[in-house]
Amino acid sequence: MKQFKIVLLAYIIIYLLVYSLIYLVGFESEIELVAFNFFYGIFYFIIIRLLYIISERKINNPYSILYITAFFSIISVLAYKFLSIELRNNLFVFSDADASSYNLYGLKYANNLYAITEWRYDDWGVLFVLGLLYKITPSPMMLSVFYILLGTLTVYYLFKLCRFFISSNYCFILCAVFYLSSYLQWYNSSLLKESIMVFLTIYLFYHLYKFIIAGSKYSLTAMAFGLILMLFFRPAVSFIFLFSAFLFYVSNVKSFSLKILFLVISLPIGYYFLSTSVLEESQRYLPYESVNDFFAAKENQNTVRGSVAFTYLTHTISGLLGPIPQFYPKEIVYNNFFASGLLIRLLLSAYALLAMYKIITQKIIILYPVVLFCLIELFSLVFMFEALELRKAMPHIVFNYFLAFWYLFNIEETKLFSKPYWLFHKGYMITAAITFLLVIFWNFR
Repeated sequence: MKQFKIVLLAYIIIYLLVYSLIYLVGFESEIELVAFNFFYGIFYFIIIRLLYIISERKINNPYSILYITAFFSIISVLAYKFLSIELRNNLFVFSDADASSYNLYGLKYANNLYAITEWRYDDWGVLFVLGLLYKITPSPMMLSVFYILLGTLTVYYLFKLCRFFISSNYCFILCAVFYLSSYLQWYNSSLLKESIMVFLTIYLFYHLYKFIIAGSKYSLTAMAFGLILMLFFRPAVSFIFLFSAFLFYVSNVKSFSLKILFLVISLPIGYYFLSTSVLEESQRYLPYESVNDFFAAKENQNTVRGSVAFTYLTHTISGLLGPIPQFYPKEIVYNNFFASGLLIRLLLSAYALLAMYKIITQKIIILYPVVLFCLIELFSLVFMFEALELRKAMPHIVFNYFLAFWYLFNIEETKLFSKPYWLFHKGYMITAAITFLLVIFWNFR
């Protein structure tokens, strides 16, 4: 796993350079906020570096990652909550609009859970959970406690899923890098539903591969249960998962005529459900009657920057590589909390893209569901101009980490692929330099 050590080195160098520029340019945001984000990124680097040393010496118990991530998740959540109290005098962690609404209705539904039907069904899940938790203690801290406990299951299923394809020490680091990232810990601290979506997505793919590889019929029941639950958090993800899994099975059919028959039957149905769910999701936040109205409304929101074609290009690049970290304090402060986690995701993105390319070109069919899921969700978000919003991308981002580590494992351990110079050892300096320039352009544009 020597290449990941170079990725970590690139991370800390770029991180320190960017914050040095921020200090020189100056900022208007609270100094406590900037200092918190800076030290979280340093803390994150130190923890991952220590875990890397443990993993390289092969003295780690594979499941010790559960205790490690739970412990540091507790510290992170408490730190986020303390900062929120100090700067905003609440526990909503700089997400006052959505979080305060969830909190208000959670208090209401603690006395009458059936009243959640006042909301759209894709919010029933988080409101039901809040209502149950607020029966115990009516405090936003209860959901964060629940998310920390759920996080243990998230890491467990992620480790088990990755273990189907890569060695335990790679799984160990992958779980730490993803789960301890600043943005996931921020969601664990907030009253939003992304932490549950991440868990359900990983849970679904674990049982899909347990069924494919081990033939577990129990996993079919588990997948059905997970898909039903996902409908009450983000329905589009359920349809994308089903469509990806179905296309995988079609690709395994040997008869060409049967493949065509399956596609003729399934594609119109799949297109209907996917397009319907995508349009419903966009209409929830931005009702429109025509394509022109859609573009006009997006322009009013300053989502369309330059031409429509340029905006689509920007969203596509951001979706494939990021979202790109926003270090420099802007009006929406919680974006800055995501920066350190997104930087390392950006530095790993080239490996994830190369992994997708190898999987498709070398017909590694067993990983088609992961690639299809990532690409379908990504381009759905690009279509709606939502690829810059981390919340919407959370279900598939975990698989960018998985694909990157899968590629590194096969390059370094199995020698399945030849190493492209520009992505390894000294050549990685080119990738790191491009990443640095991209981050600087995005933050100081």
